[in-house]
Amino acid sequence: MTGIALALAVPTVLVAGVLLWEISHRALLAAAVALARLSLVVGGAAVVAFWGASAVFGAVVAAVVGFLVYGLLLLAAARFGLREAWAYVRALH
Repeated sequence: MTGIALALAVPTVLVAGVLLWEISHRALLAAAVALARLSLVVGGAAVVAFWGASAVFGAVVAAVVGFLVYGLLLLAAARFGLREAWAYVRALH
């Protein structure tokens, strides 16, 4: 499954990068910075929620607590542009 995911992800990222480069160099830079920032926020929230819960609780309880904490952290992170991104995706659909 990892190979399939990488086989789909790598060309997609390359094509999106080339298209943004052709549109505007600043657009590529802005997209890369925004994506990196959002990835750090979401990844950090996952680490805090699930690692913290696993350090305190057993496996099943940690999964449930981690899921709840992760959801709350993502709601708190909505000010980083997540709300606008989802509104844009919904508008496309």
